[in-house]
Amino acid sequence: MSAARRSVTVRIRGRSYSIAGLSPVRARSLAEKVDEAMAAAIESAEGAPLYDQAVLAALLIADELAEERESHAGLLSHVRSSVSRVLEGVDSGIAEFAPDGRDPVAEE
Repeated sequence: MSAARRSVTVRIRGRSYSIAGLSPVRARSLAEKVDEAMAAAIESAEGAPLYDQAVLAALLIADELAEERESHAGLLSHVRSSVSRVLEGVDSGIAEFAPDGRDPVAEE
């Protein structure tokens, strides 16, 4: 049996689920996140049907994912801007030391 087909049993809100296609460590980690989101949803929507609590948990997880994506996009934009400024500085330095366009390192 291949690693991708092996299943691992996880527990979410006291119920067991068999998960295939993920490493056991990843499956358990994700199940823990879902369990935490379900606990928060149950606390804030106490008495609501389980389906509604599960939808609320999914929204909490989706919100966390959206925040991470926005943070990642902002960081990526910052890195690109920083790299662009560094490259402009390098180009400026090269132009200052070799105004005729010749590569002074290649001539050594």
